[in-house]
Amino acid sequence: MFWVVCCSRGLRFQIYRHLISILHDIKIDRIGYLNSFMMTGCSTCRRSIQQLVAGTLKRPAEVPQSLRLLLLEVIDRSAVQRLPEVWVESLQQALLSGTPEVRLQAVRIIHNRGLERFDRQLRRMAGEKKLPVDVRVEALATIARRIDSMTGTEFEFLVSRLDEQFTPLSRLTAAQALADGPLSHAQLQQLSKTFDTAGPLAIPVLVRAFGRSREEGIGLALVGALGNSSAGSNVSAEELARLLSKYPESVQLAGGGLLAQLGVDLEAKKARLEELMPLAEGGNVNRGKEVFFGRKAACAGCHTIQGQGGKVGPDLSSIGKIRTGRDFLEAIAFPSSSFARGFRSYTILTDRGRVHTGVISRQSAETIFLRTPQLAEVRIPRHSIEEMHESKISVMPKGMDKILSTDDFRDLMAYLKSRK
Repeated sequence: MFWVVCCSRGLRFQIYRHLISILHDIKIDRIGYLNSFMMTGCSTCRRSIQQLVAGTLKRPAEVPQSLRLLLLEVIDRSAVQRLPEVWVESLQQALLSGTPEVRLQAVRIIHNRGLERFDRQLRRMAGEKKLPVDVRVEALATIARRIDSMTGTEFEFLVSRLDEQFTPLSRLTAAQALADGPLSHAQLQQLSKTFDTAGPLAIPVLVRAFGRSREEGIGLALVGALGNSSAGSNVSAEELARLLSKYPESVQLAGGGLLAQLGVDLEAKKARLEELMPLAEGGNVNRGKEVFFGRKAACAGCHTIQGQGGKVGPDLSSIGKIRTGRDFLEAIAFPSSSFARGFRSYTILTDRGRVHTGVISRQSAETIFLRTPQLAEVRIPRHSIEEMHESKISVMPKGMDKILSTDDFRDLMAYLKSRK
């Protein structure tokens, strides 16, 4: 490895030439090499690499697609919290003049990084019929949470992409865009009518679209659609119970039979949460930290706080700002009741008969990567995916409320609530 701590102008020129040679050396992990270099080199060297990446991306006529995709993956996998402006400008260039594959990868980076400055452009792209369908779907999925309403044309386009003739990943992205978008009453009613054909991959995702409504008619439409769908059993029972609990009592009564079929006892769950509620108060923050990072709870095996811990689950460094004591109780006692965005587990069957389960950690033009509960990262070519569906069970173990002592549980709650 070519490590640099600080360098003179002459040495920087040698490094620059060295990095250019790396870009064309297919025998090494070029993405890992460049990102490692940016983490260890001096600030001037880091800027040199950023300029090299951006400058190369801005010459589409001279640079082969394979190299542009590789450099976009360098940007995607970079550990920098905020992308440098030269990289943001290169994403703009990729959107305007890239091949379909390059444009798609650029949109995914914008999605992953939450770059709102591209929202208007992405919405225009979503409506351009001359663009590849996957680019348009990904563009809508990127902005869905930030738009005020979804037009009829956008809605119908996404619904048309739920058909099982399309690839699993394409259907999943369309379903996620619908689940995240601000659907109207009429659109939710129409969406419920797709449940008999949407299939087991899309339906668990589409159900989440109904989580923003509290209207009796919408809730009853959801219950009826799930009851009539052969794929309704693929929905997470605990997640559905949580969603229905926010609707009027008539909807909860209508959904009682469905939840019973899925194995949920709402009254028992409510009773258990009420039993645990006293543990949401009091506690010792310092002892709670020891529980979090200790072996018995092993929370840090999957979760990170201030840079310490694993990355299978979401970062909890500031979780106390957005979650209440009751939220923590439910997440620990009933971990499959809700899933953090971006941390759902999927099971994938490949054309070679291999089955992989894990969280989608990243995607490239040709590959998706799953992070397994064992912390391994599995590489799966897109073209090899035969079947794909969400796991109904969280990778977070159930029963932690029974494993921990009362004092340990209360202290853990205090520590999580303190993370603000």
